[in-house]
Amino acid sequence: MEKQKVGFSVRSRIMLIALLPAVIIGLFLLIAGCLFMKAGMEEEVLKGLLSSAYAYRDTAVANMDREVGDSAIESELLNDTGYDFTWFDGDTRKNSSLGASVIGTKAADTVIEHVVKGKNTFTSKNTQVVGKEYFVAYVPVIEGGKTIGMAFAGVSRESVEGLIGKSIIVMAGIGIILLVITIIVSLNSSNRMSGAVSAIEESVTNLASGNFVKTTRHLERRDEIGAALRNTNALIDKLADVVSNISQASGIVGNRAYELANTSGRLKEHSDGVSEAIQEVAHGATEQAETIQSSTSNVADLSDAIQQVSNDAEMLSAAASDMNEASKSSADALTKLSAKMDTMNSSVSSITETMGATSAAVHNVNQLVDGITGIATQTNLLALNASIEAARA
Repeated sequence: MEKQKVGFSVRSRIMLIALLPAVIIGLFLLIAGCLFMKAGMEEEVLKGLLSSAYAYRDTAVANMDREVGDSAIESELLNDTGYDFTWFDGDTRKNSSLGASVIGTKAADTVIEHVVKGKNTFTSKNTQVVGKEYFVAYVPVIEGGKTIGMAFAGVSRESVEGLIGKSIIVMAGIGIILLVITIIVSLNSSNRMSGAVSAIEESVTNLASGNFVKTTRHLERRDEIGAALRNTNALIDKLADVVSNISQASGIVGNRAYELANTSGRLKEHSDGVSEAIQEVAHGATEQAETIQSSTSNVADLSDAIQQVSNDAEMLSAAASDMNEASKSSADALTKLSAKMDTMNSSVSSITETMGATSAAVHNVNQLVDGITGIATQTNLLALNASIEAARA
């Protein structure tokens, strides 16, 4: 039987159903995770800078009498933390790990407004410091209710983004590994599923071709497909039994047909015998008619040849004798015909009984055909159910 061409195989459909949502959800979670991680890391950097600025302020307050440009403390903190630190005298940089070029420069107006004048802390994710974008934290130094300076802690945005990029790469690597694992699991599952469905399709194709071949694959499955495979094998056994019964019934019908042919032959022989007997009766009747015609002629001529009465009487006696013999022959032929008719009646009775047995055998064959039709309908339902279950899986 020729297989129909399909656009997608069961394996492709299962792979598409399993992998497409996984890839979409994985990409969505990866992008969302990277965005959330980036935002969270930036917030953590700001919190760390603010904590470092407070700690730096507490340390530097005890060394406020340092000379301008003495940045030993700031350089040491830079080596320990990776953050840049600057001490402001009012709004002017006095000591800084950023280098001597920034000593004596003023803070940005926004920072002066929030920290020096507003006496508040100030944090930002994108502030220009010595021509570079920085994450910054400014803490006011208040003495006697007046802001006398600021403690600054900052880190370049480039280094933070590099750290975030490394984290994103690690997360992407983990996501790719999970996706590969998902693909491997999906391939294994789809192969097992498509193999089971192929086994069902192979069994149904063999049934459609008239081959009762049971499958031996995937019978150990404990799901609906395994049950469908086991039910298909049971159906094949039942169909094989039905076909065997039909073959036996066909043999019986053939024997009955052979007997009927023999009976028809015997009936033909009896009919031939009856025909021969009828021909003999007809022949005797013809002879009798000829004799009667001859007698009639003799009687007609009696008036013309009265002198020949004795001769004609002798001839009439001879004719009567012949007629008597013909009558006996007719009686014998009728007796034979009666015997032939009895034999023919017996043969007709035998034919009637044989035809009754043949009718009963045909009725049994019709019942078996109805059973096969019902089983074929169940086979189609099982195949449809397997397809639906595969799609649902």
